[in-house]
Amino acid sequence: MTVTDSRGTFLKQAAYGLLICLFILALSSRTYSAWRKGYDHDPVQHPWTIMAGESLAPHQYRVLFPVMWQGLSQVLEAGLADKVLLFMTIVGCYTTLFFIYRSLMKNTALVSLALLAFLGTCMHPYQFQFRDTFLEITLISLAFYLQSRVDQRPAIWNGLALLSFIGTLNRETWIFVLSGCMLAQCGKGWRHLWTTKEGRVALAGIVKMTLATGLAVGLTRCAFGIRPYYCRIWTWNENLYHIFFWRLPGFTFGHGIWGVGAGIFLVYLATWANGNRHQRMFILGYVLPLLLVSFLLIARWMESRTFFPAFAIVIGSIGMHIHAGLTARSRSRSDMN
Repeated sequence: MTVTDSRGTFLKQAAYGLLICLFILALSSRTYSAWRKGYDHDPVQHPWTIMAGESLAPHQYRVLFPVMWQGLSQVLEAGLADKVLLFMTIVGCYTTLFFIYRSLMKNTALVSLALLAFLGTCMHPYQFQFRDTFLEITLISLAFYLQSRVDQRPAIWNGLALLSFIGTLNRETWIFVLSGCMLAQCGKGWRHLWTTKEGRVALAGIVKMTLATGLAVGLTRCAFGIRPYYCRIWTWNENLYHIFFWRLPGFTFGHGIWGVGAGIFLVYLATWANGNRHQRMFILGYVLPLLLVSFLLIARWMESRTFFPAFAIVIGSIGMHIHAGLTARSRSRSDMN
C-alpha cells in the first residue's frame, strides 16, 4: 500500500467516524429536547435533595446520578451541571448501544436503524421523567451484552458483579438483570448449574452479582435510613383502570401498554414467531418479572420509561435475528452460484 493509499484510507475512516459521532449527537439532542419537558416534576427527584438526605424512597436510594452531579457541580454551576450531566448520560447511552449493537449485528447500517428504532420508543414518555433513566439503559444493556459472553470468558462474571453494585445504586430494578442472568444460565437445565464445572462457575457468578446488589441496597439504607415512599406502593388497580380504558383511552393508547415503546414488543413477538431465539432466555428472565412487578408495585404501565431498558435489549435481539437472516440468504446465494 502506497502512502497515498494509506492517507486515503485514513481520511475515509476519519470521515466515517465523524459521521457516526454526528449521528449519535443528533439522536441525543432529539432525545434530550423531548426529555427536558417534564424533567423537574418533583423535588424528591432532584440530585441536591437526594445528596442532602431529604428525599423519599425509592429516590433517596438512587444515588448514582446525584453523586456524579455532585462531582460535576464542583466545576459547574449546580443547575448547569444537572443539565449537562443529563445530556452526557444520553450521549453515553446511545454510544454504548452503538458499540453493543455493532458487536451483535456486525452491520453499521443495521445498527443505525436499530438506534433510530430505540429513539422512536423514547419519543412519547410519560409526563414526567427521571434523571437515572439513561444510566439504567446503559448499564442494563451492558449486562445484556456481557452475560452473552461469559461462556467464552468466565472472568466477565467479576465485571457483572461490579456492574450489579453500580446498577443497584442507580435503580433497584437491577434485580431483574439478576433474574435474566439466572434464567439464561438455566437454559441448559437446572442440573447444569451444579453438575458441571461451567455451571458452577456461572452459579458462583450469579451469587456474586446478588451479593453486590445486596451490598448496594444495604449501604444506601444504612446511609439514609428507612424512608417512607413518596407515592402509593400498590398500583395494580390503577393499571387495570388504564389498560381496559373505559374512560381514558388517550392515556391507554398514547402512553399505555397497548402502544408502549411504539409497538416494539409486538415487533419482537413477530420475530419470535419467525424463529428468533437470540438471547431469549435473558430477555424472558428480565422482561416477565418487570411486567409483573410494574403492574403490581409503584410503576404505572403508561409510564413507558419503565420499559426503556427492555426496549433496548429486544431491539438488540431483533437486529441479531435480521442479521442472521441476511447472512443465511447471502450464503445460500453464494452456494447457488
